Amino acid sequence: MILLTGQSIWSQEPFAPVLERYNRNLIPYISVTEAAVFQNTQMAYFLDARSREEFDVSHISGAYFIGEKPLAQSELDKIITDPDRPIVVYCSIGVRSETSGAQIKALGFPHVLNLYGGIFEWKNTQHPVVNTHQNQTDSIHTYNKRWSVYLGQGIKIYE
Repeated sequence: MILLTGQSIWSQEPFAPVLERYNRNLIPYISVTEAAVFQNTQMAYFLDARSREEFDVSHISGAYFIGEKPLAQSELDKIITDPDRPIVVYCSIGVRSETSGAQIKALGFPHVLNLYGGIFEWKNTQHPVVNTHQNQTDSIHTYNKRWSVYLGQGIKIYE
């Protein structure tokens, strides 16, 4: 298995300052371009570390909802049937997913990657997302107004 982390060049603005401020580099990043290859070939598990409301508005097709809560081994064992496959964790831009990714790695899953720029960069680079009914949508829950500035494509949904 080949993990393609950090080998591609991806747009680091405007995410870089935010990720540098909030993240501790606990989990390696994977670019949207690299993650899209995994998603298109079903070579990785995609785990969504946002709230249920955010997930229901839109998520990457095939992603599993894990939420923001602490994860249990038994919960992950139901999803991850092949621990040798990469696990791509994402949230809005990559902050909450680092926390979830670190928990997953601590539970014994060695190939955990954090989607750089999260679902916002996924949508900003024209990759499709689906809603809770598996219908393609342009809506993205932006968590709040403050984070919504990082979404350049799509319909911003927030409270």
